[in-house]
Amino acid sequence: MNKILLKTTVTTLSNDGSGVGRTAGGKVIFVPFTSVGDEIELSVCKETKSMIYGKLENILTSSADRIPNDCENFTKCGGCDFRHISYEAELRAKEMFIRDAFMRISRGSALINLSAQNSFSPEFLPLIPSEHTEYYRNKVQFPVGRDNSGRMIYGFYAPKSHEIIPHRHCKLYPAVFKEIADEIIKTVPAGLQNIIIRKGHYSDDICVNFPPSEEQDITDTMCGINVKISPRSFYQVNTPAAEKLYGMIRDFAEPDGKVILDLYCGIGTIGLSMAKTAKHVTGVEAIESAVTNARENAFLNGFNNTDFICGNAKVCKEFDKNPDVIILDPARRGCDVSVLESAAELSPERIIMVSCNPATAARDCGILSAFGYRTVKVGGVDLFPRTRHAECAVLLVRQTD
Repeated sequence: MNKILLKTTVTTLSNDGSGVGRTAGGKVIFVPFTSVGDEIELSVCKETKSMIYGKLENILTSSADRIPNDCENFTKCGGCDFRHISYEAELRAKEMFIRDAFMRISRGSALINLSAQNSFSPEFLPLIPSEHTEYYRNKVQFPVGRDNSGRMIYGFYAPKSHEIIPHRHCKLYPAVFKEIADEIIKTVPAGLQNIIIRKGHYSDDICVNFPPSEEQDITDTMCGINVKISPRSFYQVNTPAAEKLYGMIRDFAEPDGKVILDLYCGIGTIGLSMAKTAKHVTGVEAIESAVTNARENAFLNGFNNTDFICGNAKVCKEFDKNPDVIILDPARRGCDVSVLESAAELSPERIIMVSCNPATAARDCGILSAFGYRTVKVGGVDLFPRTRHAECAVLLVRQTD
């Protein structure tokens, strides 16, 4: 059957990395691996009443943002979204992703009461670029399987599937990760499902974790703080960019002499980066091994003004100090309303929202506005170059009027 081709011009990028155009009748079209300014032909993969999801077939006129693809697996592997556009264009897109997420909240959101909605006009800071756009990941998790010939392979999953795309070369992680995985594939018995490798950016310590191996910590440095990191603990994958992010959080928090409550604290890096000048830092984290690391990290760095609690973030309701600043750094799905309500009940001067998902961060800031907090500044740091993901930090302040 011959494909029916449509033509469109890409005018913007959606937050999943797809190019966005329209039909002559105004229906929105989404096409992956396109760029703003491209004139394209596409085939229709799926169509609804208001949208078309297409596949790029031909580029009629190339965007000025386009660059040559430098990876044989690009478009097949789910690791990267933006190897076809310049880094400058990628930064513009991510800055727009963050801004649009928050401005959608400001336009008619039921989560924001009318008075707060009318004053929802945060300052948007320029997106801070990553120092490194290649080989920047300090952690990788490879799924392991077999190809059609029965040979064991590893790599990344193809987009929206569990098909493993093997890697010969990848520019997201250090070459040593491939060397290690190649050796494991040769020697580990059948039944291996994944390989997790983590490397200290400054220390060069390497931890390899796969059944039946035992957990082992590695050490590294973050914002001048010496840290231990266990395999299950969260640690930002781009260390130099994370240091820029933590610098932004510190600027928002103004922690000197203040009591800090750090929820979803992981191994304690954000709170500990402020402990030198803060009056007191308390961290809360649900993963026990991460809490153990956080306590060890406080001891390693000589801090005696910190404590770390193993528990759900909802325990902040029982916090027995009056925090000046609360930091929220949840997973991509964002915070439960009960956590946001409990945080607001503690009435800190400032709340800092940190998220790798601007949409849920904006939603949660909308909820906090109903509890009396105004979104003042929204900033971003590119922790994930060549992917669609954007990290943001948000300053909210308690309204006193």
